[in-house]
Order: sequence, then structure tokens, then C-alpha cells
Amino acid sequence: MRNLPIEDALNAVGDLLAVEEERICVVVVGGATLNLLGLVRRSTSDVDVIARAYRNEAGGLELSQAEPFPPALRHAIRTVARDFGLPADWMNAEIGAQLEHGLPPWILDDIT
Repeated sequence: MRNLPIEDALNAVGDLLAVEEERICVVVVGGATLNLLGLVRRSTSDVDVIARAYRNEAGGLELSQAEPFPPALRHAIRTVARDFGLPADWMNAEIGAQLEHGLPPWILDDIT
């Protein structure tokens, strides 16, 4: 992502959502995740979102399709792209179709 720490871009999205009093949780996978976890230190061209996460009434974690992104999230992504000089699709859900095919059964335990 053009030498921009992924954390900075994602924090900026979070800050914009907080200003709007929006709480949206996404599940990020791929190279961005490896960077966020400190497992690798290499640039990545995008942030892959496979799903949105939410707590059900019992407090359990559940996943839903990432797309369409909620309007507040779309706006925050566009704003960060503009402000940080990133491509419009720097954060995308192209991988989201994988959710329909199923995820590993342990995935909910690994989400942080």
C-alpha cells in the first residue's frame, strides 16, 4: 500500500466511522492480515474483507456477507483513499464470495 502502514489506513477508517457514531466490524484476510499480526513485513496492494462480523443476541460472534458495504463504511473507505492517495479499491470484498463456499470451522475462534 505504497509504504503506508495498513494500521494507519484502517485506523483512519475507524476514526471516520467513530465520528459518525457507526460501529462496523469487518473480517480481514490475506496479506493485510499477515502484516497486522506482525507475521510478515511486506507491502500489500489492498485489504481483503471476507465478511462482516457482529454479535448475536446471545453474545456469540456471527458472520455475514461483506458486500454491500454499509454506506458509512463506503464513505470512510473513499475518504481514506482520497486523503492517503490510495486506489479507490484499496479495501474491498472481492474475496467475499468465499463465505458462500464455507470457511474453516475454527475461523470464529481466530477472529480478533
